[in-house]
Amino acid sequence: MQMFEKVIHEFSKGLHLVSQVILLGMMFIVTFDVIGRAFFSQPIRGTFELTELGLALVVFFSLSYTELSKEHISIDFIMEKFPQSVQYYFNIVINFLVMALMGLVAWQLWENSRRLMNANATTGDLRLPIYIFLMLAVVGTIAFMLTALLNVVRSIQKVGKSHES
Repeated sequence: MQMFEKVIHEFSKGLHLVSQVILLGMMFIVTFDVIGRAFFSQPIRGTFELTELGLALVVFFSLSYTELSKEHISIDFIMEKFPQSVQYYFNIVINFLVMALMGLVAWQLWENSRRLMNANATTGDLRLPIYIFLMLAVVGTIAFMLTALLNVVRSIQKVGKSHES
């Protein structure tokens, strides 16, 4: 279990680091595009496409790390009123649903990327193949799905410990 937890944590941290680098690149390209447009009448071709695709990757690559860090928005004022063991059961159900939903999202992203690959779909200005970005989004989605699985296992372990007491 500890090995699985460590792999998920390191993989999520790695994806998050990549998302930060992408965000930094987006910041530079938008800044230089604005400067080029304002001072030299030369905008950078494809800036909109790159920021659009980059933002999608930033979101998908950051989901699992955000979950591991417990930074997702949650409303727990009702949950606090239940006993701790009941809260563990709720966490199991909720994280199982998140895991199933992320599995469905990953599957549909993969299917859509295959369709776009077969159609040779590209972006308008830079002619970048769109399917590559969808396949990368699948990686982020699977990482989030595995994080939800990790949360299910942790909650099950906590339920087991609460019954031992």
